[in-house]
Amino acid sequence: MDHSEKINTLWESHNFYLQQINVLEEEFSFLAERARMFFYQPVIEAMRQMESDPAFEATLPTELVNEVQSLLEGYDAEEVPIDRNTLLSQIKRVSKDLEALYLKHLHTIKDIKAFYTEYPYDIPAHHEISDPALIDDLGNSTKDLIKSHRRSSRLLYKEVKNYKCP
Repeated sequence: MDHSEKINTLWESHNFYLQQINVLEEEFSFLAERARMFFYQPVIEAMRQMESDPAFEATLPTELVNEVQSLLEGYDAEEVPIDRNTLLSQIKRVSKDLEALYLKHLHTIKDIKAFYTEYPYDIPAHHEISDPALIDDLGNSTKDLIKSHRRSSRLLYKEVKNYKCP
């Protein structure tokens, strides 16, 4: 593989990992939303019981009845209830997969930096960068993302695991 092909492959790998990371970051965000719904679950269930009471509409002000019904419409019966163990398993799996992709991406960035250092005169015009320090910035940003993700995933996992449903 010549130098032009190698740098093309490295940048293609970089872009591939970015796409995959984006997919898993969206999945992690979805799981964070599911965790929020998990925390709301007891309130949702209480509202459902309240709404099923025959005296619900007769004994409460119309505004309150409408508000409860409106809130319940926002929750799909398929989404709630949320099982704690399933949610924890999903958080753990997506977090692990996302961290692995971040690390692969970081490794690719290091390979790109090494290439730019070892072969500065073999960079095709479409891969030239104004300042090689930008590669370090990219690597540092990825390291920051890894740290941030580790913190947020640990916190989310811990909060779901330790949540005491009333």
